[in-house]
Parts: sequence; C-alpha cells; structure tokens
Amino acid sequence: MLNGDDLLASGTARLGVKLPALVASCGLWAHPRVFQECRKLDPNGAWFPNTRRARKDEKRGEVVNGITLDDNSKANQAIKKAVFGSGVMPKRYGACHIWPKSCYDPRYHTCIANLVLLPVALASLTDHDPEVIACLKCRSFELYGWHPDDMPPPERPPGYPDGWLDPSFVSSKMWKDVPVAKWPLVGMSCAHGEQSIDDHFITGVLRSIIENFDSHYERVSRRKFREINGDHKIVALGARKNETGSYIFDVYESQIDFCGHSPSLFIFCFYESKYLWILRNPSDCMLLKNLRSYRNSRNGNIYRRLTFRENLNGSLSTGNVSLDAIFYRGTQGVPYSF
Repeated sequence: MLNGDDLLASGTARLGVKLPALVASCGLWAHPRVFQECRKLDPNGAWFPNTRRARKDEKRGEVVNGITLDDNSKANQAIKKAVFGSGVMPKRYGACHIWPKSCYDPRYHTCIANLVLLPVALASLTDHDPEVIACLKCRSFELYGWHPDDMPPPERPPGYPDGWLDPSFVSSKMWKDVPVAKWPLVGMSCAHGEQSIDDHFITGVLRSIIENFDSHYERVSRRKFREINGDHKIVALGARKNETGSYIFDVYESQIDFCGHSPSLFIFCFYESKYLWILRNPSDCMLLKNLRSYRNSRNGNIYRRLTFRENLNGSLSTGNVSLDAIFYRGTQGVPYSF
C-alpha cells in the first residue's frame, strides 16, 4: 500500500533534504525568560492554566471539572503572545506542541516550553516525523530545561541540527502581555545573579537592549531603571536624534543617586546611531552632578542635561573633553556598537 511517510522519507533522502534542519531554520521560540515568568504564576509555565484540547467527543468551549476545552486556539494565542507580545504577528505560522499528545493534558496544552511556531506547511511534521519530534524535544530542553513530569529528559538525537533560530529578545511591550510580573528592559541581567559586572555581563545587557531598536518592537522612548536582584543597579536612558542632529538626555538626580553605589551601570542609548555609552564606575556617575542643574517645572525634580553630537567620523561627543573621557573609559575606548 502506498505510504506518504515512506515516500517523503525516500524523497528527502534522495534530494539530500534534512527535515530537522529545515525545521530548525524557521522555528520561532519564546525567550526562556518568558517561560520563567510564566512559571511564577503557574508551576507548569502554562499561559492559560486549566486548559486542554478537546477530544473528538467533546465540545470546544465547554468547562469540564474546571478544565476549559480548546481546539488549538489558546495554544496558538499563547505562543504568539509569548514571542511577539502585541507586536506584528507572523503570517502563515502556527502553534505546534513539542511532546505528542501533551495537548490533552491541561498542564502542558499552553505550556510555553511545550510550544513552537512553525510555518503551516511544516506544522504536521511535529505530529508524524519521529526525527523532527526528537530534535524539538531536545531543543526545548536546551532552552528551558523542561520536560513533562512523567517523561525522562530527552537525549540529544543523531543528526541533531545546528542553525536553530535564537529566541527573540523581547521588548518592553512584550511584558504587557505576559500574565505575570513585568521586568524592565534590561531584565536579562538577572540571569547573572550576584556575579560582578564584567564585559561579558555588559555585552549581554547591551545585546538585550539593542534588539529593541528593531522597528518590530516597541521603541524604547521612556526612562527605564530598576534595581536588579537587590544589588546590581542599572539605568538605561534612550534618546533619538532631534532636528538639529543632537541627542539630548535629561538625567535626573534620583537616577544618578541610584547608580551611585557599586556595582552599577549607567547606559545611554542612541537610537539612530545604535551606539551605547556606558558609565560603569559609580564615582563617574556621581560626577554628573557637577553639570548644570535644571528643575522640572511640572514635578520639581532636579535633572542634568547631556547633549551629544555626531563628529565627522561618526563618533559621538558632548563637546566636553573631560566628560567624553569618562564615557570612553567606561567603554574601553570605543562605544559598543552592534
């Protein structure tokens, strides 16, 4: 009897097409931080707890013993929100469950670590191709350290592909959709725990910020500052080039004081140029108080104004040699640029 699976296997082998590699190249995953946030609300990391797929003899939308019956709508909504927030959604992508039959378990139907977005043309592979299923299980475990409670951790299968798409760095807008506590834009720094702030740490923080310059995400136009893990203090300010070609930052005294203790980072983000300048020495942060002070007429708060202009060589300067030296010292001679 003609078997489509057999024909597909022989055809891909003949043409040299590796389905796991194809899936890896276009699968969209939620960032691990999103899954961790979801687990604060639900231990299984479900976006919609107490929800599962309806079986053939059940009606979608009914509630049975406190469990809401779904088709695949809630799972589709969960993973798209987890990846894109309220941003632009991808076309012709659908939600796929990693572990077979897990959609019928209310613990895992909308578990973010159990979902991946794949082009609809490839989606059925997650139900029928053993190699693809094994690779997706392993990838999920790599990203989230997760597997169903009643299943052993997956092993790395033969032919496990490289080239997986990295989870998108989520924007501040994304966190409006996560049904748990919100994190600041620089929340990626929390993964570093109590380690001292070093270049590796800084680069990780900057990469999380620079991703948010993409027009796909909400623009970072407001002050973002938050104490991280009780010790690491980060202030990230953003500015766009104005009509005169300058970048203007108003640094409030409360922000300077906030970063006046070690360890801390004070980051200035220049959106159009995609440069970031850093003050990572608390004493340098306190030097900002030497600048001329202004008072906000609306709330009475004191701030210092920093104005940066682009030089002919494309670098950024305040026009104050001493101040520029502080910034360049904070970035080891050159601003970070990605």
